[in-house]
Amino acid sequence: LILPYFFINLIFLLPKILYGSVINDSINFSLIEILGIFFTPRLNVWGHTWFLFCLFIVFTLQPIWKFFLSKPHSYWFISTFFIIMSIFPINIYFLTISDLMKNLIFFWIGMLTYRYNKLIFIFLDKWFKFLILIAFALSAIYLYVNDSNFVKIICSLSIIYVLYMIPTKVRITNLKIDWLARNSFLIYLLHWPIMLFTREILLRFNLPHNYIIICMIFTGFLGPILLIYLYSKYFISRKKIT
Repeated sequence: LILPYFFINLIFLLPKILYGSVINDSINFSLIEILGIFFTPRLNVWGHTWFLFCLFIVFTLQPIWKFFLSKPHSYWFISTFFIIMSIFPINIYFLTISDLMKNLIFFWIGMLTYRYNKLIFIFLDKWFKFLILIAFALSAIYLYVNDSNFVKIICSLSIIYVLYMIPTKVRITNLKIDWLARNSFLIYLLHWPIMLFTREILLRFNLPHNYIIICMIFTGFLGPILLIYLYSKYFISRKKIT
């Protein structure tokens, strides 16, 4: 996890340094600044790769999770503690501390779900329709009424569990959807540099901000799909032939 994080960001570090005069968020060729952004992932070249660094730290804490999971009587206490941390995070982005505080509750719930998957599946299966209503209701509340961290946590968990159950309720045989699912992680990694490239080009034409955002969304989604398709069609297929 830490190797892809460093590798992906290093690839795009040099262009941002070399072409700093023509891009908005350039980087100075300074060892201190470069080290600083690499250990403060949200400031890095690909800020959205913070989750790789975050996951790396989570996995290094595996002995702690193993200890927590061995104490079922303390699950409620641990869950409450993580919820409080998520609601009141400290704004320290060095080593993804703030992101960890916000998201450890989701890692923890995920581990509990895996550990007790049969019991949780039975419960979710029984209350699935009600869970969908809760997810929609909480989404509306979060968007239009109360965007507090607590509502966000509960809303996110309800949506996650709805998505968790959908494959058991709906048989998806569409090949295009299956292709998108198999390549979703790569699409995620590629979307941001393509969006940034689109933004830098369109800013030269002094277009309205909303138009630029719309174009960034379209290119950020369709661009990676096109690149992956062309790569698999013309590079991998030729490699198989030879």
